[in-house]
Amino acid sequence: MPVTTSSYAPGAELFLKAGAELGYRSDVDPNGPQIMSFTRVEVNQIHGRRMSSYDAFIKDQAQDLREYLDIRRYATAQKILIDNNTREAYGIQYLRHGFPQLAYAKKEIILCAGSFGSPLLLMRSGIGPEADLEALNISVAANLPVGKNYQDHPILPLVVELLDKSYMYVPHLNLTESSMSEFLEHGVGPLTTVKGLTAQAFLALSNTTTVGLSDWPDIQLTFFFNSEKMVSRPPKIYTWIQLGRPKNTGSVKLDPNDINGPPIIDWNMLSEEDDETILMTGIKKVLEVFENTTVFKTLGASYLDKPVYGCNEYKFRSGRYWRCYISNLVESGGNSIGTCRMGKRNDLNAVVDSKLKVIGIANLRVIDASVMPAIPNTNLQAAVIAISEKGIAGVLEDYLTI
Repeated sequence: MPVTTSSYAPGAELFLKAGAELGYRSDVDPNGPQIMSFTRVEVNQIHGRRMSSYDAFIKDQAQDLREYLDIRRYATAQKILIDNNTREAYGIQYLRHGFPQLAYAKKEIILCAGSFGSPLLLMRSGIGPEADLEALNISVAANLPVGKNYQDHPILPLVVELLDKSYMYVPHLNLTESSMSEFLEHGVGPLTTVKGLTAQAFLALSNTTTVGLSDWPDIQLTFFFNSEKMVSRPPKIYTWIQLGRPKNTGSVKLDPNDINGPPIIDWNMLSEEDDETILMTGIKKVLEVFENTTVFKTLGASYLDKPVYGCNEYKFRSGRYWRCYISNLVESGGNSIGTCRMGKRNDLNAVVDSKLKVIGIANLRVIDASVMPAIPNTNLQAAVIAISEKGIAGVLEDYLTI
């Protein structure tokens, strides 16, 4: 899986210079040891084109796998078939084009449905919190804390206006016939960007020094140069403030009105006061980048002077205003983990063991982000790939004959 910096990152050097003004390094590997820094964003690309996990791990071997791999499109798994006497999983019930179907396993079943799908399948199949399952008249096959320990990164947008638009990525101006030729012939230029995503920062803004981890970042800032409407208004810079190490945990449950429907998700976001406090510190840091550094002052950067809807009653930019701002605009970072937590087999908080096997049920594994006990302080891609490699190594160890 290639990791590289994008060939097109408008304004990236501005952020690196701003970070340097504030005392942060830019000569570090953001995928290496944890160091507070401002760096360019790294991407999985070859010749300007996205390299997916399919491209990296499957595509070149797709022809050889046809004999072993049967992908059923238009199919949705409903539940796992479990022998109540032996506690062995032996198949899957699924719908295809709306019709019930069955698939049987010769060796075992591997769930890779993610932090929402995997716990749903387990609970529908009788694997989950005993009291919750019995309340839904689901026969209990294994009493495990499925759906607990749900974690995600809260993210918060902050928008700054910029008078100088020469550094901006603007789709209707940058995506031209010549940029298309540049992309097709050389794999560079505006078409390689992700909406002007250009730079990032990893910062430790809480009292991590109290536990001897002064360089362990708890905030990730992501900067976008992008404006769809630049004709009649100043262009904007979008910053996402991501809380890297949230303390709160939520849950994923079956809907009692329709256990085969979407789950009931309780994010429980910002239930810990420390999480909100760190986000407020993140806001102050972003404003410091744009309002207190020479590089952005020169470009006329300024925070929007209009309060967000619902927070007009508070003094603009006061502590109470920012708390209102956070409660109105915070959202999921889309980095969901933890609902089928890994742990020792005697750990009452664990759903799967160190080989990712479901505890108490034979022939059943979970290999996806739901097995993570705690959320990494950044994006999940590398961690999920590592989990996949570990899971498959366990499968090979159990079944490969030499």
